[in-house]
Amino acid sequence: MVRTAAYIPLHALSKIDIESILSVAIPFDIDNVENKRRYDYHNSRRTMLYFLISVYGIDKQQLMDLINQCNPNINWNYIQEIYDDLKTKPEPYQEQYHTKEFGDYWELKRDANRPGPRQSQQYILKYREKGFQPEELKLYWNYQEIESLHKNGYFNPITDTDTNKALLDKPVDERKNSGTIQFHLSGIEQAVFYEELKDKQIIVLDFADERMPGGYFLENARSQEGVCRIDKK
Repeated sequence: MVRTAAYIPLHALSKIDIESILSVAIPFDIDNVENKRRYDYHNSRRTMLYFLISVYGIDKQQLMDLINQCNPNINWNYIQEIYDDLKTKPEPYQEQYHTKEFGDYWELKRDANRPGPRQSQQYILKYREKGFQPEELKLYWNYQEIESLHKNGYFNPITDTDTNKALLDKPVDERKNSGTIQFHLSGIEQAVFYEELKDKQIIVLDFADERMPGGYFLENARSQEGVCRIDKK
């Protein structure tokens, strides 16, 4: 997988977003075994450190002022050192399953012995055999960022060019959609590919843990992200 510079939505990041980033990048008592597991198991700390380093490389005083408000004693040399150390280490979760040689999407390449992961592997092989395309992987920090996606220069050109075009072609305030809202409660891999939902608009409400995105997928874990809203046409 190609590593690119992190996209920073400068116009949308607020103090609460910065506090969330810092809480994962520089967590309290990281030497505690349980904390280290939660923050490093899925490379969450490494990811947020990388995001901070990307922010530091931007000449945007307003954003730096927000960071200094949240943590006036931040040590940028320390952040770089920790990131440089973590990026050379394999993902602990991947090490646990002895799948280092599988590379990216390793969870979907190993043998699954639980129904949830096994079903997801079947769906991926059927619908996304070559993996997800960049425009299919979208990340938004807050509503303000989503609200600005139709504006020129206010969207990620790698992942949101299609979204920007769709919003320009059919502005939200001019749409006159009709239909009913239905709820389908299930594991997320079932909800997304559920036969009755074919050709329907699906809105996923994801409450995944910011410290452990993906949680215990291979252990067949279930949580709030199994809730989907369906706009039935």
